Amino acid sequence: MSIIKDIRESIDTRLDHLDARAEALEAQLEGTREEALKRIEQQKENLVTALSRMEQKVAGSMTKKSADLHAAFDHLRVQLALGKAESTDLLEEQEKKIHDAVQGVEERLGHAEQGLEENLAKQATIFVGIANKLKAEFEAAQLQFALFQGEHREDVEAGKEALRGTLNTLRDKMKSAGHEVGDRLGDFEKEFGAGLAQIRKAFLELGKRG
Repeated sequence: MSIIKDIRESIDTRLDHLDARAEALEAQLEGTREEALKRIEQQKENLVTALSRMEQKVAGSMTKKSADLHAAFDHLRVQLALGKAESTDLLEEQEKKIHDAVQGVEERLGHAEQGLEENLAKQATIFVGIANKLKAEFEAAQLQFALFQGEHREDVEAGKEALRGTLNTLRDKMKSAGHEVGDRLGDFEKEFGAGLAQIRKAFLELGKRG
């Protein structure tokens, strides 16, 4: 198993991602659209920094695999340099481009030589964590954009309460699971994702009616 796969599938990484999703959602429930975009831009900058540090680690290697990794770095850097997405459609498009580029980096990293892979282990862990935080910010921003498509304040407040309920349910279940949280993590991830998808769909329908 490659080191990147180990990182992605570790309980710590998955728990951190769930926590990032909850944190981003809570922050954007109370913030403005501009604040949501600023949070995304901040994580983009953090990911560029993580990329640069990984690139420094392979700077002395001249193999074809490391060259492929550099090319993947450059492609992701181009996607991260894209401007702010000011609409739901642009937000989704930008998220997909960045997601695909992140996967490209991780795929090349997974195919790296053993020595190079081990040298990048620490920075790869940081990279995955920041990529997950950026993904969480995109997810929360899409929900926020959908929420504020509704013209009626009562619809917006009802939507916020539904999201808070989803967050509170997740946290209560994880807390009650205690030391068994790792064994039930897959269920928590599925339930949380399904809950957010359902709420987002409801928001979009409200926006269409508004």
